[in-house]
Amino acid sequence: MGVKKRKSHKILFLLIILSLLLLGCQGKAVDSDADLEAVVVNSAPTLIGAIMAPGESPYGYYNDLVREAIQRIGHRQGMQVTIIEAEDFLEKEETIDYFFQNRALYVFVNDPAYYDILSLENREDGTSFVMLFELLRSPSLDEEVEDDQLFPEEREDSLMVEEEGLSYWLEEQMEKIINQDQLIDNIE
Repeated sequence: MGVKKRKSHKILFLLIILSLLLLGCQGKAVDSDADLEAVVVNSAPTLIGAIMAPGESPYGYYNDLVREAIQRIGHRQGMQVTIIEAEDFLEKEETIDYFFQNRALYVFVNDPAYYDILSLENREDGTSFVMLFELLRSPSLDEEVEDDQLFPEEREDSLMVEEEGLSYWLEEQMEKIINQDQLIDNIE
């Protein structure tokens, strides 16, 4: 008799634990399409993007640096990164609409050809376009002439050090812009 009583206590105990687990696991039903959309939107990572300059333009020089910087930031902050090359879309409006439709937080623009179009944009959907080309100076021919005075190995080393420093500086500036926005959101 003692064995049956002990087994029934174990079964009763397990049933109570199981029922408590089942009660705690009940999910909240989604009431409307708006609630469903909120759940879906909140689960997607934040999008940041970049629009690259044509390779033959003066700002095309910075494309690799911009690409590396935005990918490192995206990886570090858990953001989705989309980079649009100059050749990807025929129309500038399509590129801009892509980032608006996908609710990009920031888009770093390295192509001055977008300046006129973006200065006319006045949408209030949370996407900010940063004119990155305004932070970067256009590589000038005068500097190249001075670099030609150096021996080939010295020129290569100085360019590599300059690009590496510029890459970190650029990444720091981009991250400050992103973090400033997140700080403002947290205060509100």
